[in-house]
Parts: sequence; C-alpha cells; structure tokens
Amino acid sequence: MQELTITKIYRSTKDKLGNELKTKDGRPYERVAIKTQEYGDKYISGFSGDFNRNWQIGDKVKVLVEQKGEYLNFSKITENDLLELRVAKLEKDVEALRKFIATPANPAEPSELDYPPEEDSNIPF
Repeated sequence: MQELTITKIYRSTKDKLGNELKTKDGRPYERVAIKTQEYGDKYISGFSGDFNRNWQIGDKVKVLVEQKGEYLNFSKITENDLLELRVAKLEKDVEALRKFIATPANPAEPSELDYPPEEDSNIPF
C-alpha cells in the first residue's frame, strides 16, 4: 500500500485508435491514468470505480501499485489487504517482544537463573 499525491489525472473510455474500451467479456470500462509526485513522469493506470471517481489533482490517495512488465498499475485496497497489513505488523511486534523478553534486563549483571542453586542445608523447609 502506498500513499501517492496526484499531479495529473487522465480518464478515457477509448483506446489510442478511438475504439471503445471493453473487457474480455465485452463490458465497457473507463481507464484512469495518474501521474504522482512519488513516481514523477511515469503514469500509473487502473480501472475507474467508486473509490477513484472523485480523484483530483493534489489529492493524496492510498492504493496498491504493481509493476507489470514496463507498466505500473494501481488497484483499490481491499479489506483483505488491510487485514494482511495488520497481521504482518502484529507478527513483527510479537517477534520484537519475544526478542525483548529473551534478552536479560542488564547483561552486565547475571540474572538469578545464573546463580548456582542453594545447598540443601540452607533451605528453610
């Protein structure tokens, strides 16, 4: 997931030859191409939808960016994508906690576990 700042936006329902854009099953669609501060002069393209219908120059948008060959494509962030990000963060935090717990509080001083056990005669019971 990336947050991008739109510097230019282009929408089209036609290809370079003027033909209507259609999906493989024949449904018409609108293509959106954006330039962003983060990617400079490279266009990032994707499908139009409710999530990007009102995008304007200067908007900061959160999308998934994927490189396919020489092209960059964006897509909407889904609930599953957000859950994957949250789980990855939680896993990273748990690993950091495990390392913290496994590390002695002060390595210069031995912990109580490092001392030899008391002799049987000194045990009060």
